[in-house]
Amino acid sequence: MRPRGALKLAMPSGSRGGQLLRLMWGIHISRCVFAVAELGIADLLAGGPSRSEELAAATGCYEPSLYRVLHLLAALGVFEEHDHRSFSPTAVGERLRSNVDVAMRSWAILLEALGGVRPFEYISETIRTGKPGFDAAFGTGNLRVSRPASEQCRGLRCCDV
Repeated sequence: MRPRGALKLAMPSGSRGGQLLRLMWGIHISRCVFAVAELGIADLLAGGPSRSEELAAATGCYEPSLYRVLHLLAALGVFEEHDHRSFSPTAVGERLRSNVDVAMRSWAILLEALGGVRPFEYISETIRTGKPGFDAAFGTGNLRVSRPASEQCRGLRCCDV
């Protein structure tokens, strides 16, 4: 039986349609990774599996929505889903912890702080004109980090802003 809503299982992973579907969903997956990184979910799971209800209480989130994000990321190999809506990180998910040598949590947060997906909203214009999407999205070049972005970056291991 397939887990409800599991993209990975919606089509065989080797099928052309499944490959294309995963590419089309990339932006949604990226946003889910950012959300769990920002919430510190992998850090909360460092001590062992936790139920989505416990994680929601610890992070101030709405449990049904958090569960759906965790379930999606479990289908994609970031977390492992256990009985009773509980989750633990996989080797991939461990990289979303803040205090491990191979941590990538800071990168997930930094990419969002630097505009995330907004510059890619203009990809067609960029291809036609050569104008960077960052300039179109923010009216400035990407080397000028905004104050809110620099505040969001404070304390991240991948940068010193």
